[in-house]
Amino acid sequence: MFVPTIVLGPTRAAKTKPMSALRAKRRSSRRGEGALNLRMDAGEGGKPSPEEEPESTPKEICMALELIYREIWLMLSFKGPGPEYEEALKRFITAVIIAYEKGFTIPALCLELQMNQLQTGDQEIDRQLALSESESETRNIWMQLVYLTLEFIGYERGEKRPPKTEDPYSLNKMVVPISQAYNEGFSLEGIKLEQALRSSPSNAGVGVDEIRAPRVTPEPASAGVAAIRSQWMRLIYLSNQIAKARMQM
Repeated sequence: MFVPTIVLGPTRAAKTKPMSALRAKRRSSRRGEGALNLRMDAGEGGKPSPEEEPESTPKEICMALELIYREIWLMLSFKGPGPEYEEALKRFITAVIIAYEKGFTIPALCLELQMNQLQTGDQEIDRQLALSESESETRNIWMQLVYLTLEFIGYERGEKRPPKTEDPYSLNKMVVPISQAYNEGFSLEGIKLEQALRSSPSNAGVGVDEIRAPRVTPEPASAGVAAIRSQWMRLIYLSNQIAKARMQM
């Protein structure tokens, strides 16, 4: 599997002032009339409550994506992977799914994000909060992973389905087997464990019937690539979980 040369996420050191501004901006957006509410109910597999999900404008969708994307990396930087990190990922995925339901293509959604960048009113804070090119590309790839997953499972909900998503990085090579493993009842950790066993030299002679999880990538990966792959696997797995819950709403 080809993994593009990108950073795992925002690499600049987080500073107190921008973090405070981001939290204030997030509180403000939540108080705003008609603001996009994406609180997840973990007890229902990431299924959002219908009464808490009002009609969402493109600007509200973009605001959610802007804020949640930064929140994910703040969670990782200060708390590491955990329940709060996963809940933030679920809210990011839900916002992307809502954009899909509205009929946005990935290019159209990226354009909306450019036109609705996070602004606090303080030029210095805005400069520090602005995403670099590689950070924006990482976010775009996450959105592509969600869209490709929705297309693979035949997701149908909302106003209309957007045209087929382009796959310049061959992400379907990961989306398809992970989605198939989800359908077969594998847990995310089970898929990761099976992949680790498959890539281990000591298991070179193990037959396919003994390790049933689909192979995501055949070649050994560096620590950085492995971290990216693990994160993408989680995004795909959660996308399956949330999308299928939404189709039952």
